[in-house]
Amino acid sequence: SEILAPAWGLAQSAAKLYIEERQPQVKVTKDYVEVGRCTIKRPRKADFMNEIDSNFADTNYALRLMEAAGVSIALNETTLLVGETGCGKTTLLQRLATLSGQELIVQNLS
Repeated sequence: SEILAPAWGLAQSAAKLYIEERQPQVKVTKDYVEVGRCTIKRPRKADFMNEIDSNFADTNYALRLMEAAGVSIALNETTLLVGETGCGKTTLLQRLATLSGQELIVQNLS
C-alpha cells in the first residue's frame, strides 16, 4: 500500500483498506463467471447448477486470491501457486474451475 497509495492518489490507510478489506463479488451466469475484475467464459456444455454445491468458504482473502488467479487465466498467463501443504491452492482452483464450468487437471510436482 505504501507504493500504490501515491500512484492511486490515495492516503496510505485508504489504499491498505482497499487492498486488504475489499471483497470481490462473484457473479455466475450460463455464459460467464465474474470474480471481481475478471471474467471467464463458460463452455456451452457447462452444467449451470453444479457451482451451488460446494464447501468453499467465500472469505475476502479467498475471493481476492480467486480474482487474481482468474485474471491470470483470462489473460492466459502462466502462474505458479506456492504455499504450504493444505493451505488451499488446489481447492481455490477447483472452486474457480467449477464456477467456470472448466475441467481442471491437477498435477502434483512433489
